Amino acid sequence: MDYVWKNDRLVIEAYAGSLAGKDALEFGCNIGATAIVLAHLGADVTAVDRNPRRLAIAEANATQYGKPIQFRHVSDTDALPFADGSFDIITCCSVLEYMPPDLLKRRLADFDKALRPGGLLLVTATSNRLMPREVHSGRWLANYLPRKFKPSLQRGTTAWRITGQLPGYRDLARDDAGYYFLRAKRKIGAGGATMTLLRVINTAATVVGLSIGYFLPSIFLALRKPE
Repeated sequence: MDYVWKNDRLVIEAYAGSLAGKDALEFGCNIGATAIVLAHLGADVTAVDRNPRRLAIAEANATQYGKPIQFRHVSDTDALPFADGSFDIITCCSVLEYMPPDLLKRRLADFDKALRPGGLLLVTATSNRLMPREVHSGRWLANYLPRKFKPSLQRGTTAWRITGQLPGYRDLARDDAGYYFLRAKRKIGAGGATMTLLRVINTAATVVGLSIGYFLPSIFLALRKPE
């Protein structure tokens, strides 16, 4: 939780603005870190995960940090159990890359239904399949191996696979040419060499009409649903 507060919180605030009184869904909450941060930022938080044991740990963590969060178990075979337009923001931290393509497609459709018009889908820390090294496992070239070979091998996903299922959504980091993302990274304490590299990637992404989050080892997307 401390790591998310010191790092991801700044990116969340940069693109979500004030969360006071807003309804937030943390999808794939694991042990609850991002959900707790959202709650401390003022959101009314619902958090779901497919692993009951991790949900129990998340509930204990939320109690420790003194924030009420509604935790729910949702299996891979279940649709998300929320009415249309239930949330102002949905966050996904290091979860979408673990889904096979058919499940990812269904989940993105669920997100689209659950988000209110003008709502924000924030995807962070998601392994990018463009990279020669898969960030979670550390395996070189695993991302480039077709899924029919060793289906259990951890691979990333791509930003295109996500945005392609959400036509009409605005990429906020593209709209601001990466300004708020880079500013958040500076506040987090990224060093000079890292910031130089990020600026180079950002410039290249802008030239081809995309945002920096398409080309990082971990995908970053801030996607605004049409009003």
